[in-house]
Amino acid sequence: MYPTGPWTLMGLPEVAKGTGPSCSGLPGTKLCNATDLIRDMARRPPVYREFTTPVYSNIGYALLGLVVEAATNKTFQDAVQTGIFDAIGMKSTSFNGPPKSFAEKGFIPVKESTWNLTLGAFEA
Repeated sequence: MYPTGPWTLMGLPEVAKGTGPSCSGLPGTKLCNATDLIRDMARRPPVYREFTTPVYSNIGYALLGLVVEAATNKTFQDAVQTGIFDAIGMKSTSFNGPPKSFAEKGFIPVKESTWNLTLGAFEA
C-alpha cells in the first residue's frame, strides 16, 4: 500500500502499489488517451456503490469529454470552444494559453506547475 495520505483522511481507500493510474498528464507522467483511461478505470472497483452517495469524479468528467467528442465528431476543446465559449461570447476563457485579456484580469500563483497543462483524456 502507498503510505497513508490525505486521501485516507477524506474516507478514500489506500491504493495498493501497482494498481494506481498509469498516466495522468501531470508533470512527470504520460498523457492518458481513451484506451488508457478505460483500462485504468477497469482495474479498480468504484470507491462507492452506484446511487449510494454523490461524489466528485475526475474520471466522470473525462468520460463525459469522450462522450462529447464521440457525439460531436470534434475534439473536446473544439466542441466547447464553438458550442459554449463562442456561442455565448466568452472572451476570457481559453484552452490554448492565456487569452488577450489575461494580462489585465488573470493571475497564476508563483511556482504553479499545473496551470495550462494539456491533460489528454482528462482535458475535460
